[in-house]
Amino acid sequence: MLSPEYLQDISKEMEDYFYDLETEILKDIAERIRLNDNAMTSTANFQLQQLQLLGATNDQITKRLSVALNTSKKEVEKIISNSVYASIENDNLILKEAYEKGLIGEFAFEKEKFKEIILEGIIASTEDLTNICNTTAITAQAKFTNALNNVYLQVSSGAFTMDQAVDNVITKLAKEGLGTITYKSGAKRQLDTAVRIAIRSSVNKSALKAQEQNLNDFGCNLVEVTSHRGARPDHALWQGKIYWRLHKYKNYSNFEEATRYGHGDGLGGWNCRHSFYPFFEGISEKTFEHYRLKENNELYELQQLQRYNERKIREWDRRKQVMEAAGLDSTKETFKLKEWKDRNKKFIKEHSDVLKHNYSREKAYLSSSENKSYVTVSRQMDPKEKQRVMRESYEKAKDGGVISSLITFKTYNQVAYNLLEKVVGTTTKDDIMIIGFTPHMIDRIIGNYKASNEPINKDSFSVKNNLYGARKGVPVKNVIDALKNGKSSGVKIDKSGKKSIVYKTNKCTVSVNPDTGELIQTTPKE
Repeated sequence: MLSPEYLQDISKEMEDYFYDLETEILKDIAERIRLNDNAMTSTANFQLQQLQLLGATNDQITKRLSVALNTSKKEVEKIISNSVYASIENDNLILKEAYEKGLIGEFAFEKEKFKEIILEGIIASTEDLTNICNTTAITAQAKFTNALNNVYLQVSSGAFTMDQAVDNVITKLAKEGLGTITYKSGAKRQLDTAVRIAIRSSVNKSALKAQEQNLNDFGCNLVEVTSHRGARPDHALWQGKIYWRLHKYKNYSNFEEATRYGHGDGLGGWNCRHSFYPFFEGISEKTFEHYRLKENNELYELQQLQRYNERKIREWDRRKQVMEAAGLDSTKETFKLKEWKDRNKKFIKEHSDVLKHNYSREKAYLSSSENKSYVTVSRQMDPKEKQRVMRESYEKAKDGGVISSLITFKTYNQVAYNLLEKVVGTTTKDDIMIIGFTPHMIDRIIGNYKASNEPINKDSFSVKNNLYGARKGVPVKNVIDALKNGKSSGVKIDKSGKKSIVYKTNKCTVSVNPDTGELIQTTPKE
């Protein structure tokens, strides 16, 4: 089983990556138009310049999208593989207990039998992303061609000066962006939204298919469906309930009929965050709540309005960046950006009992991955890569005196596992989903003592010798409490432009990157 929180965040990094990509393409187009406006004053010059600019820009767009597609393929392969095995391993904990209690006749886990399902999911997702990239390439090239033609036509008509024409065209470009991806059904989606739907749908579909095969192998009849507040109204009808799969049992409803499992509009369909897992009467306890429809639907409507505000914030932020890339006045864009931020802040305050601020959904442009100064440990991380990072981080922390030399690598790994299992996937009081943590977070959890309840000895602190002194660690439960119940500092921005929110309790402080959902570090209170 994959939790709704896990599926909500599974595509976040790829969404941000493609939003960055679109913004960079738009900024590049705007900058090229502005820098070459003086070469478009006559028909001959314009035709020559247009061919040169089209060639250079199309080549740049193709390279950007080629890199994006290759990056996406590798990332999707890891995400789907890790997610499928994670869902099966979660279910197997229940199945193993059922076997030990004599409720099923056999239990054995064969990892190899799920490889075909994983491969099918990777192929399907890769095809979707390839189509998205191809469509984006065509759209971007058309946008640039139309922009050049519009500049020339406005100037040659005599109605506008070159500066006026360039301003008009770039303003229009900033407003419209690269447009939308159109599906066969007629539905239209922005680039990052299309990526989210493609990845989330492929991941959940693959995981559910593997789960279904696993449950069939062991004859598991009952399943519980996950739930989350604010679900789509038609999904809210069946979420958080127990169903039978193989044969009718008591008063439970049929799983496939009730949830429309296997259909695009049902459980596991388009952009769905619901999952299911084995349920055995006698040993299983119902975990998920079936929320009252009125309560769920009211929250759903409020969340839709909040999402609209967040989209407008992202739109005006992007427009501001494109105008600035072309060296144009962005006063209007700056004003509108503030206006929508204030409007969203007021809206959330009016409904503070059910809505939380989500800073990551408001940003229009993330720093590119090559500018990140640290590695993020997450559930989607390749196991081999994770072990490499863990080993390097462990040795560095031990050699530098950040953790005690008595700490073993096994203990270090266990702390990382506890963070992944207990903290990643939770949501802060500001509605920031925790998707991972820096290796430094592990160091801070452990502290300089093997036991985290020993007193702090400030006398041993030494900057010169790179020793952090006798700083005690922080129990994971205190980190969770701080994230959910601590006093929030609000978003802080340091001199390098990095954002953070600090949550404080009487036991510790925890800092989080609001844009990425990464735990940065924690500090114990004396």
